[in-house]
Amino acid sequence: MPTYQFLLQTTGICLDLGDGEAPAIGFYTSRRAKASNSKEAYRIVMGAMDADPELEDVFRSGHDAGLRPNTIAVETYIIPWWRAMLPWRKPGLVFYPDESDGNGDGPPE
Repeated sequence: MPTYQFLLQTTGICLDLGDGEAPAIGFYTSRRAKASNSKEAYRIVMGAMDADPELEDVFRSGHDAGLRPNTIAVETYIIPWWRAMLPWRKPGLVFYPDESDGNGDGPPE
């Protein structure tokens, strides 16, 4: 069974980063899942994101600001069997602020 890795982008949050920085409006993260196909792996990954207690406050920040958090797969990879056997570190989150031209609808270019 192949292992799939997804680069995910979440938008629709409003998280205070402190220190006078602009609030984060989204983040990138990676997740992996073993499945018979990419659609099933994506379903597993999205279920894990929804159940992740560390993301609860991040998603709540969006809801509290009247936003609707949305996660999409930006890229999908099949991980070689030998690499899938290596230890997988817990993925982090890379937040980004609103650096658009003022319309607030996208990550920085």
